[in-house]
Amino acid sequence: MRLICGPNCDAGLAYRLASRLKAESISCRINNKDDQSAEVKIESNLDMESTIIVDSLIPPLNTSLVNLLLIIDAAKRADAGEITAFVPYFGYGRQDRIMPGAAVPAELVGRLIKTSGADRIYSIDTHSAIAGINNICPAKLFAKNLNKHTKGMTPGSITVLSPDNGSIGRARQLAGLLNTSFASIAKTRSGNGQVAGSLSRPTLTENCIIIDDIIDSGATMDHACMTSIKAGAESLILCCTHLLKYASAQIIIDKYPQITQLLTTNTINQPAICGKLISLDASGLFVKSLCKVSIS
Repeated sequence: MRLICGPNCDAGLAYRLASRLKAESISCRINNKDDQSAEVKIESNLDMESTIIVDSLIPPLNTSLVNLLLIIDAAKRADAGEITAFVPYFGYGRQDRIMPGAAVPAELVGRLIKTSGADRIYSIDTHSAIAGINNICPAKLFAKNLNKHTKGMTPGSITVLSPDNGSIGRARQLAGLLNTSFASIAKTRSGNGQVAGSLSRPTLTENCIIIDDIIDSGATMDHACMTSIKAGAESLILCCTHLLKYASAQIIIDKYPQITQLLTTNTINQPAICGKLISLDASGLFVKSLCKVSIS
């Protein structure tokens, strides 16, 4: 098995994937030209071996996408066998709504990745189900690590909170794994990006776990923290699968001293790790999902 990691792949994730899969890491050279086109070359023949290509679609999004397509095409031309594209963070995933006369980038990008030569596509915690993409849920990864951080807390003293309707499924699943209660916020967003919303119940327990798929601007998580504290939460643990903007997370951590931990995953490489930020390794989630398909 061969492993090719693109420029947006977290180094720790790449190392652990190669180790878990016992895969040979293959170098990929990307040369960005003055006209903003890219030249991609795989440094060795892939000898019809099964090949996994790993790269996240992060800003600049269009550049990341074209680079991924070119890497897949180059691998095909280097005689790769079956190609699996593992896109830990699927940047176009939030553009998934079907509206009259509007493109649906989430579905289109999935088709483009397959057309470029990928036989299968995997991603972690996409915004919603996307046709043709194997969506890996990280709830068990969070639950396993939260058990370490909630020792001494009784299940009755913990509430898992969904900061909007889009994360209700994530929050319910996590609450079930932790055997705790569940609550949600009916979020609304104004034209200028301001977030508002009300809790599904009047008060919360003293310990609150807030889970969402992504921290980008941080407005949704900020509002959830403020709302939960007003409702009685004294201690907050935040969970987000994809930390797109580290600066936004740092602002929230500094703003609310009630936050004890922020758990994220290494789907996106982080420029720094602060004392309260913990990056969880997502390689095992992918390997388990891949092995299930391979066995079947």
